This record gives sequence, C-alpha cells and structure tokens, in this order.
Amino acid sequence: MDRLHDDGNTHPSNVNVDGVATDGNNRAVMRRIKANQDENISLRINCTHDSHDRCDGNCLDYVPEGVCDMEWLGYFVGENSYLAALTIRHFTQPLELSVKDVMGPFLRGVSNNKSMQALHFTQAPLLGGEIFTMMDQFFKNNYQLAYITINNSDFGINGARLLASALTSCATKTLKSIELTNNNIAGEGVADIVKSLSKQTHLQRLDLGGTHLGHNNKSCVALANLLQSSAKKMRRLSLGNTGIGDEGIETLVPALKQCIDLKRLFLDRNSSITTLGWESIASVLEVPTHPLKFLSVCENNIDNTAMAAFARFLSKNHTLRHLRMLGRSQFYPEDRDGPYQKLDVVCQDAFSKLLCDTSSVTSTYLSNHTLENFGRMAGIQLEILEPLLWLNGRRDKTEVATIKILQNHHDFDMQPFFEWEFKVLPLVLGWLERASKYEMPAIGAPWPSGKWDADGVLVVSSHFEPNIERRKLSTTYQFVRGMPLLYVEARLRKELEDIKVEESQMDGDLAKRKEWLRERKISIMRKLGQKVNIQSELEQQAHEETIEMNTEIKRLRQQKEALMNDIELLKTNKRQKCSMCMHCRHPDPHD
Repeated sequence: MDRLHDDGNTHPSNVNVDGVATDGNNRAVMRRIKANQDENISLRINCTHDSHDRCDGNCLDYVPEGVCDMEWLGYFVGENSYLAALTIRHFTQPLELSVKDVMGPFLRGVSNNKSMQALHFTQAPLLGGEIFTMMDQFFKNNYQLAYITINNSDFGINGARLLASALTSCATKTLKSIELTNNNIAGEGVADIVKSLSKQTHLQRLDLGGTHLGHNNKSCVALANLLQSSAKKMRRLSLGNTGIGDEGIETLVPALKQCIDLKRLFLDRNSSITTLGWESIASVLEVPTHPLKFLSVCENNIDNTAMAAFARFLSKNHTLRHLRMLGRSQFYPEDRDGPYQKLDVVCQDAFSKLLCDTSSVTSTYLSNHTLENFGRMAGIQLEILEPLLWLNGRRDKTEVATIKILQNHHDFDMQPFFEWEFKVLPLVLGWLERASKYEMPAIGAPWPSGKWDADGVLVVSSHFEPNIERRKLSTTYQFVRGMPLLYVEARLRKELEDIKVEESQMDGDLAKRKEWLRERKISIMRKLGQKVNIQSELEQQAHEETIEMNTEIKRLRQQKEALMNDIELLKTNKRQKCSMCMHCRHPDPHD
C-alpha cells in the first residue's frame, strides 16, 4: 500500500484498509477510526491486543506494524471528530525500524485532531521528550484537551523542558488534570512544568508522585505560586515519594491553607519531612472551614509530637474524614521495604480524646464527629478508636454526638439547668425521645461482647442499650425533688414583676397629674384675678397628692426589697438542697 503523500497521489477516501494493515484487529480499528461515526471512543497504541477489549467496544487497541499503517492511522485520527482519548503504551517497534520512524508519521497526523479530550502515556517511549515537539501543532490546535497523563516514562530534565514548552503553547486554558508520576524528572524540570501551567485556571488535579523535588526549593516555590494564583480550584494534589523536606513544606503550607477547593492531599513516603514539617502540615487542619477531606501520610516516620499536633489541630476541624497514617501507601502496595507508621498507646489516647472527650456532656458534644479512618495495618487493631471511627462514618452528626453522650454519660446532672425553671424538662425528655429512634451501634471493642475473627472482622453479639426510659425517669425525678424550690421562686418572681409594673404605672400617673395641675393653674390664673389664693390652693393640693403618692411608692419599694431578700434566701436554700440531692447519681424514684 502507498504511503500518505502531500501531493495527493493517494486520496484518503480511496484507501483500502485491508491493504494498509495486515492484522485483522488492526484493520477493524482503522475502519472505525476512518468511518468517523462512533462517538466517545478511545484509541490505545499498545504492544498487544487486550483480550478484555474487543474491537467492537469503545476502547480500541492498535499494535503498530510499520511506517505505512501508522502514518495512515495518524491521518484518520487527525480527521476524526469523535475520538475522545489517545493512549500510547510501551510497544515493540517492527524490525529494522526505530520508535521515531514509527511514531513520527503517526503523530504528524494526530496533530490535526481537535476532538481529543485526554492524552495518556504509560511506559511509553518519549524519545527524551522529543515526542512533545512532534505534537506541537496538536497542543496549539486542540481546544478540547482536559486530561494529560504521563506515567512510568523516562524523559529527563530536557524532556521536562520540552513538555513545559508544549504546555505553555497549549491552546486550551481549561486543562483539568495533569498526572506526572514515577517519571525521571528532577527539581528544575518540575519547576519548569509547574510554571507552564500558570494560565490553566481550571486545573483541579496535579499529581507529581515519584518525581524528585528533593531539597531544591525552586519547584516548591513554583507550586506555591501556582496554588495561590491560577490553580485556586485545585481539588487533588499528590506529592507522594517526592523527597520533599521541611523547607519545601514550609513554602507550600501558606498556599495550601488558601486552596478553597482542595479535597485530597497525598504526602506518602516522604521520610525527609521531620516533626517540624509535619506540625506545619497539621496546621492546615486548624482552619475550621478548610475543605480537605482526605489526607494521606502513610509510610512516614511521624513521631508522637507530630501525632499530638494532628490531634490538637483536628479538634477545630469538622471536614477531614480520612487521615491515612497506618499501613502501606495505596500507590506502592507491592513495596514492603518502606517504614510502617505505628500508633502507640499515647497517640491512641490523644486521638481517643479527640473523637470522644468524656470529661463532660458538653465536651463530648463538641468532640470530633467527622474523622472516620486512619488507614489499616495488618495485625494491628485499634480497639479504642475503631468503634468511634465507625460511628463517625454516619452522615447525621447530631445522631453521632447523641450516641456518644449516651454511651459515656449514664446519668445527667440536671442541677445546672434548674435556672431555666420548667422550660428545660420537656426539652431534655424530647431529646431522649428522639435518641430512642436512633439505631444504636453494635457492641464491639472496648465492650466485651465484641470479638475479632481471624480475618480481623468484628463479630458482635448484641447492641448498645441506651436505657432511654430509665434516663427519662431519673431526669424527671431530679426535677420533682427540686420542684418546691422552683415553684416558690417562680411565684415570688411573678409577684416582684407585678410590683415593678405597678410602681412604673404610679410614676407615670404622678407625672401626668402634675402636668394637668400645672396646665389648670395657668388657665385659672388667666381668667381670674385672685391669682395668689388660687395658686396657693392648687400648690397645696399638688403637694398633698405628691406626698401621698411618694408614700405609696416608698411602700412598694420596701415590699420589693423584702421580696428580693426572700428570693436570695430561697436560692441559697435551693443550692444547698440540690447539692445534697446530687450526692447520689442514681436516685431511687420511689424515695
């Protein structure tokens, strides 16, 4: 079959696919790409045809045969209007041909494509980054591109610069995801790539796991600038196994605190970070409204001081759900040489208080009801923490707080609520009634009815019993014991309020009477000549009425003072009586 020439000797519409490719699967793939009719399909340049993906699905595998077939395939890809993704994996080039011989003609055609949304390279031959130069027109012409992934591919610092150049020239400003994991990229190369993303204001995911940030702070400064400027919508940031140290962490933390959409942060396998760096990372959680929900710090040597910092800062945080400290990193499960992170007794106590502070009902209510995962480690069981973490997994946090209160406070001291008088009793009984409708958790560690099976699964035989009816009876009993004092005090307070109202009314009546007399006096003086006598009589009358009303006001004030003294005496007697009643935490309602 003839190759594609610029002189048009072979018109694309007349190309016989059977004469271009020899493999049956390749022919089927090329026909579909050429037909330009199937929507949302993806093409993979692979070393073999995946047996799980048939050529009649949406994911098409093509195995390169030579220069001619790859050139025509690239042309058809460039003309296709529905291709959504292109993946280039490691493949074995045909005999006597180099990777550049095979990929060059293919990528020239691909550069004309304007429909592709995702571009992936996995263990791909990148020719030291030259492949990005071959695709220069693709980056300049494609406005749909949103996802770029380069994994386990070696292209070095020069390749990083070529990739940075391609990203800088990218036509689209709406890239959403850049994944560069386990590639041979050093600090300055990473800095160049990060700087090239400065115009990407819609970037939501940046994965640099396995790159070498090391102690070169240039890449961290570039990343911090990116997060504080154009990438404020970042939702996921992965810096696992990058060799980042305390200096880099200190540079990034202020920017991380300003990421208003950051949901997931990965810092696994960074043993260069010391206690100082981990305390700085923990301070990100101090912001109560910070959106971070997932923080992974597996396989790091985090000491007790840093652990305590995480527990301390989490006391104000109500958004983080997963703090993966234990077990292996999800990115390197096959590597068993990394350090295991352990949680000793001191740390368990700190996190136990974080999740459920039992010092008072209020402290329990204000505990952390959001954190639900620490990761897992084979052979380690967190008997104290796991039931609390599982309980935090419930969506209704009011329900979580209620159950923790019922589990840890078997009787409520109602004395502090007596000042609310009779209003608080129906509130408490209503709270207990709502609690009775919650599904109580199964009894597990530390409760003795729970046992762990060989697979580490908790086997339960019963559920926690909240004893709602007994609690209602105890609460009502405490109010009945305090009822006489409450009743007398309430009556006295009502009488005192009535006196205050009457006193205020009398002051108003006196003022009105004085004003009426003054106006009457002036009116009479204008009409009659006996001014002195009438004025004297009016003044005498006003004086007598004033003395009479002042006497009544004085009497009311004395009565008010006496009532206030009686109330203070009742308060003193009530405190003494309630204090005696509260010595018994479980009173007998039949006393």
